[in-house]
Amino acid sequence: MSLNLKILSLVFVLVMTVGILLIVRKGKMSLKYSIVWYACLFVLTLFILFPDVLVWVTKIFGIQVSSNFVLVFLIATLFIICISLTIIVSDQNEKIRDLIQEISILKNNDDFLKKQ
Repeated sequence: MSLNLKILSLVFVLVMTVGILLIVRKGKMSLKYSIVWYACLFVLTLFILFPDVLVWVTKIFGIQVSSNFVLVFLIATLFIICISLTIIVSDQNEKIRDLIQEISILKNNDDFLKKQ
């Protein structure tokens, strides 16, 4: 890996880290959801700083080119993030449904008490 590519990659990781930190500080993202992004950035930083580890892991998985492994790693990370977001949305849908049911029951009881 060339020095220019290493520097560009480290700048990208640094910008992403600061960006996620700012998003968390503003309250737009929960800290527990940012951990997945930080873990991904940590692994990418390891691969940038220690390219021999990347080559070793690439050989273990039987992939011939290290850049292909990085691409597969990033796609797998995005799939994991999509699955976790789907789980979160499903959980929130159930909570919203329960809240709607509770509000409907309370309104129904309030209407009944007003009629009496």
